[in-house]
Amino acid sequence: MANTVQGQLSVTVDRTQISEADAVALTVTIRNSQNQGGPNFASLDRDFQILRQSGPNQSTKITSVNGRSTTETSTSWEVLLRPRRLGQLVIPAFRLGNDRSDPIVINVVRQSAAEKRKKEELVFFDTSVDTNKVYVQGQIIYSIKLYYVENISGDFPAAPAVKDAVVETIENERRYDAVANNRRYYILEKRYAIYPQRSGQLTIPKQAFSGTRTGRGFFSTSREQVMALSEAHTITVNAKPASFVGENWLPAKSLKISESWSEPPANFTVGEPINRTLSMTVDGLAVSLLPLFENTEIEGTKTYKDPAAESQKVSQEGIVSTRSTTIGIVPTRDGAIVIPEIVIPWWNTKTDLLEVARIPSSTYIVKASAQVQPLVPQVATQPQTRVTRGEVSEQPVPAIQTDLWMYVAAAMFLLWLITLLLWWHQSAQPSLAEPEEEDNGASKSDLYRRLITACKANQAATARNLLFIWGKAKYPTIDSTRELAVITHSEALTDEIKNLETCLYSPNGSTEWDGANLLTLVEELNKHKRARHKKAALVEALNPV
Repeated sequence: MANTVQGQLSVTVDRTQISEADAVALTVTIRNSQNQGGPNFASLDRDFQILRQSGPNQSTKITSVNGRSTTETSTSWEVLLRPRRLGQLVIPAFRLGNDRSDPIVINVVRQSAAEKRKKEELVFFDTSVDTNKVYVQGQIIYSIKLYYVENISGDFPAAPAVKDAVVETIENERRYDAVANNRRYYILEKRYAIYPQRSGQLTIPKQAFSGTRTGRGFFSTSREQVMALSEAHTITVNAKPASFVGENWLPAKSLKISESWSEPPANFTVGEPINRTLSMTVDGLAVSLLPLFENTEIEGTKTYKDPAAESQKVSQEGIVSTRSTTIGIVPTRDGAIVIPEIVIPWWNTKTDLLEVARIPSSTYIVKASAQVQPLVPQVATQPQTRVTRGEVSEQPVPAIQTDLWMYVAAAMFLLWLITLLLWWHQSAQPSLAEPEEEDNGASKSDLYRRLITACKANQAATARNLLFIWGKAKYPTIDSTRELAVITHSEALTDEIKNLETCLYSPNGSTEWDGANLLTLVEELNKHKRARHKKAALVEALNPV
């Protein structure tokens, strides 16, 4: 045990030599202090991980000598520390007023095989990854199992903190039991999907468990400290191949795109809306990393794109993500319209080859609207008998009823033209009393919160996708992040978007991204008055202009 005492301040540890799988108990005690503040343990983080911390714990000691009583109060804190590496680690000095403790050196040695076997009789980890090589933004499945015997309690480690990666939980908790090393253990298993955001070497750090084993008897009070430490995993992360030609880098096990229609597209009629839904299903990517469908405009029509619908299905094999976008199409003229081809290049991580998902181009004939057929009056004739002296003959002569129908038809045609002109003039003017669509505040706030979190965590790919989705919710007319910068008149946002994309798609992956600048710009943009939303595709399309 090491002990350093200076006046009112006392700092002690239970031992000064431990193995990499052990923990050291640190106790800091302050006696007779009027200072209400406690010690700052932040300096320990350099060499140690804090597994558990308790305190302040107060105690009072009364001593009587020759009839005179002396009272001494003390406040203590206890911290359980796990070493971050082998070698000589230092617990820095603590300071209280004029009192200062001495630094304490902890010697950390490699755990022997005998010590490891003894500890594993009570508790141990089994961790694995499904691959040791992956492309940037590709999926790594990380499985962690904790084996333990009965009467052991403690907290399962949190999700691994992996630098420059997005970590998604795909299996919260699974409990079962099994036999290992000729002994039955309880097992707690969790699984994570990890998406590296930079090329190079990615390290999944060691996982640590600290728990307590209690005695078997009902009245037993014995408690034994138990520890377990997993192995670290190093993954090689390759940069995007130079042969990849797509705008969005998509490494996946599979990628499929499809289209569906609210009714057969052969029924296109001028002025009548039909909804087209585009769907993308990707095996091996989180939904936050999927691109949006772009360039969906069709010549000879007006199109209205609804916000994308997203879903994510998790299994032991990983994450399957789906993004669907509904587009309202309203033809503005009759004749042929061409729906452009949709092409999405992606990288097959199974075959390590470039592939292309495709919806081919198609051509449809738009019928003229029945409501705008010209009304052409017809002059009707009927035979009429005219009697002349000396002969009887039949000749077609316009009847009085025919003349009346001609006037009625002409009047109806004139009224139709006037109505059409008034409708065209009114639809061309902005409506001053147009009600705004109800704001989906909860959804927008959630997108904003997720975007802020991604910026603070320096998660470039997640921030880029959320910036567009949140910007689309705020300004529905935009179709890219660049358009968001244009519509908000922000040159700073334009520069930051360029910087973000450079970091994401740098071939050598050497550029680090700091989300602080984008965070500031997004917070300022969020204060602006919200944009007026377009109505849903089918509603908006009823009155094309």
